[in-house]
Amino acid sequence: MRSGTYLEALYQAAFDAALADGRVVFLGADLGGPGAAALPIRAELEERFFSRILPTPISEMALAGAGIGMALAGLRPLVDLSTSAFMFQGIAQIVNESANVHYMTGGASRAPVVFYGRNGIRGAGAAQHSHCLQEFLASVPGLQLLLPATAADAYAMLRWALLDSPNPTVLLSHPQLFALVGAYDMEDALPVGRSRVVRQGDAAVVVTSSVMVLRSLAAAEEVRQLTGKEVAVVDLRSLRPLDLEPAIGLARASGRVLVVDEGHGRFGVAAEVAQAITEAAFDRLRAPVARLTSADTPIPFSPPLEQAVMVDAAKITKALTELLARG
Repeated sequence: MRSGTYLEALYQAAFDAALADGRVVFLGADLGGPGAAALPIRAELEERFFSRILPTPISEMALAGAGIGMALAGLRPLVDLSTSAFMFQGIAQIVNESANVHYMTGGASRAPVVFYGRNGIRGAGAAQHSHCLQEFLASVPGLQLLLPATAADAYAMLRWALLDSPNPTVLLSHPQLFALVGAYDMEDALPVGRSRVVRQGDAAVVVTSSVMVLRSLAAAEEVRQLTGKEVAVVDLRSLRPLDLEPAIGLARASGRVLVVDEGHGRFGVAAEVAQAITEAAFDRLRAPVARLTSADTPIPFSPPLEQAVMVDAAKITKALTELLARG
């Protein structure tokens, strides 16, 4: 069992995967951005596997296409697309090629490529760098979408995607999780595609993913201190595949559900999850399933305006308090 930050766990997963399989290659390896330059594990990765790390131009469509071609030829590529918003420039390759190649070839070909991006409202990223792409990518059949919220999942999910996944994968990491410290290895890793109950409770359940797991846990503790009521928290971990069984069980037990997502509300992840839980647990709900998302507006550059439109622990606490007062 090793311990380190979320960002160190990502680099360790890349290093261990490259060590385990000579087919693992990297189209860029700047997983944490400029702030990761001083990490020893990054330096070790670049020194040990320099011949398998390809310097890349700013051409996301070309990078995504090259990664797909490498995967079809038998390699296991990680395509580092930096900020997830840059995936828009390669979306035709990611969505219309990698996700469809297995289907379009009648199962004869697979493209186990990993697309990596730093996702979400990172702080003063403004409208063109603060996108939450999960609401778009989760709608694509044939594409796996992973959103690790802990160092353990960052390590296990990236290593699994590079070594074992038969399908194309997008892994989105949130920069505000990079400094989070935790233990990680593969022996205790929960399989990809399974959600995790990270806090038990019988008064309500919060269903969420990525950085919102951390904020929801803080809000659940605040609610406990304010009301004495225990709120459960479910980390979805991935949106394709999507495992709602634990959330549905807790929804039926408590009768109250809050779905939290950093993306926008209209046509988003929270809308889909809320509807699916409503359909499965309607007869046991004591109040309508509630949603909490960022405002339906481009994300401002101004820190005070950014704070006003994004979801934080205080807003989750307020939404939970209002939900607990219903029914």
